[in-house]
Amino acid sequence: MTKPPRVYVLNLNRHADRLASVQGQLDSLGVSWERFEAIDALDAREEDLGKYIEAHGPIPRMGRGARACTAGHFKIWKKFLETGEAVAFILEDDVAISRHFPAFIVEASKFAGDVDILNFNSQKVIPDNRSNLTNQES
Repeated sequence: MTKPPRVYVLNLNRHADRLASVQGQLDSLGVSWERFEAIDALDAREEDLGKYIEAHGPIPRMGRGARACTAGHFKIWKKFLETGEAVAFILEDDVAISRHFPAFIVEASKFAGDVDILNFNSQKVIPDNRSNLTNQES
């Protein structure tokens, strides 16, 4: 049997409630996972953030929170690359996990040779703007 892919959860120390939520979701699905400490913008040093991402980029200026989040992802990517494994799934601690996640990670892993990074993202949209983002007629 093939070893299941590694699953990391990026979590700030001050968000124990989020960790408990994602732990409950993953554990109930029988998914093995590992917590990875996120970089907290509230106490991150500028030089630590600068190791991974510049303060200025395509957007005029990224805020400390966005830079800390991005730096956390860089650190976790580096850790993953050191494993020599072909696939990992990186989740943020506010994720809502489908009951299909265990099957999804197995199936998605089959495409590891064809993709470098596959990113799923969701943003909360102000209800009045949802119609602007879909092809549905009002």
